[in-house]
Amino acid sequence: MRRHWGWPRSGVTAFYLGLNRGHHLFGGDLAISFLFDWNRSGIDYRLYNFLCFELLLSARDGRTAGYRDAAGGYAPILIDNPCPDNLWAVDIHHQSVRRYIGYVAPLISPDDLDDNGSTLCRRLAAAFISHPAREEASVYGDFTIAGEMGERDMQRLAPPMDYMELALIALKKRKIRGFWPQGSMARSNMRGAERAYRCFLDLKLLDILRKFFLKY
Repeated sequence: MRRHWGWPRSGVTAFYLGLNRGHHLFGGDLAISFLFDWNRSGIDYRLYNFLCFELLLSARDGRTAGYRDAAGGYAPILIDNPCPDNLWAVDIHHQSVRRYIGYVAPLISPDDLDDNGSTLCRRLAAAFISHPAREEASVYGDFTIAGEMGERDMQRLAPPMDYMELALIALKKRKIRGFWPQGSMARSNMRGAERAYRCFLDLKLLDILRKFFLKY
């Protein structure tokens, strides 16, 4: 595959929150991850919910549609946010993050962190994704997000549901492109289903489900 005319021959070093399996690199490129690189380790399904990361890192701008030349480098081209109804929630989320950092940062010394803090961040992210409090799931679960890159299927991240609806989704009888199962279970007070789902993930049964039944 040819490089863009402005691409350096020595390659590009890029930094990512995390790397999924099978990411593509040109010759000479280097991809460095912070939280995880599942080309080098087994998938941790306690962290396997990319929509939650999009939620936690959401901004007022829309997604990156491309890049343009800018002062000897590249700058992202951002589209308008496809769901302006989310902007108030994004602002509250940013305010909450700043307040949390203000509380926690004075209590943590750089000597307390290993791996540049990635281990601690993995623990915090896994706790939020896999063990949300009911209040967290209710607030963040109403955030509208898309399950695919084109952002044509905006939907609530973790809608409330009952056991029947959850079973229909699991059996692919009801189509939903992507959501936060643990959030829906927590806000719907489905404690038994939460425990069963955590066991399901810990036993790596999702690998079998994806490979042989969902075909991806």
